[in-house]
Amino acid sequence: INKNDSGTAFEEKVVFLSVSDKSIFYLDNLGFLYKISLSFSQKEKINTVALKLNKGDAYEIFYSNSYLFLKSRGNLYKFNVEKEMFELVQESINDAVFNSNYKKLAIFGNKNLLVLFLEKLLEQPEKQEGEKSVLTGNFDNLSQLFWITDHYLLFLDNDTIKVFETDDRDKISVYEIGKFKNPKIYWNDVYKKLYVLSEENLYSLDNLTP
Repeated sequence: INKNDSGTAFEEKVVFLSVSDKSIFYLDNLGFLYKISLSFSQKEKINTVALKLNKGDAYEIFYSNSYLFLKSRGNLYKFNVEKEMFELVQESINDAVFNSNYKKLAIFGNKNLLVLFLEKLLEQPEKQEGEKSVLTGNFDNLSQLFWITDHYLLFLDNDTIKVFETDDRDKISVYEIGKFKNPKIYWNDVYKKLYVLSEENLYSLDNLTP
């Protein structure tokens, strides 16, 4: 990293940049991801096996203190610390969301939804680290997904707001909360409230789980 009088300049040929409240990530044109402290005092090269890059690709990072995921070309990759490389986790995704304790990752595409368990789960139903639970449903166009508890997901399916149980021991329960025209939804995790913006009208909903 080079500094000049007009500010701080990153290395040349940076193809992706992500800034969080704790650190900065950037991907260079050779396929290597770097992590930098906000003070620029520390710099760490993440992967030693380069990612394959294509011109014009968009990237997104999902990061916690223990886990690092990279989304590229609609595919999700997890960083393997021992191998120092990114490994494919799931193809054809739209987004991914950590639960509150960062032990689960909900991953969804237009018509598919699954939960990736990042640690061994001892409570029932037991899950192994790296195990995937595919949540089946008649999905048409999933978007805007939130964890509202560690066992329930909230999302839009076209114009319908749904709550989906993630416990797959028995038949999974799906609850339709309501249908709105061209809605945008906002989840407040502190007060456990859902806000819906539809046709310039704002709605507030709570008590969304059984």
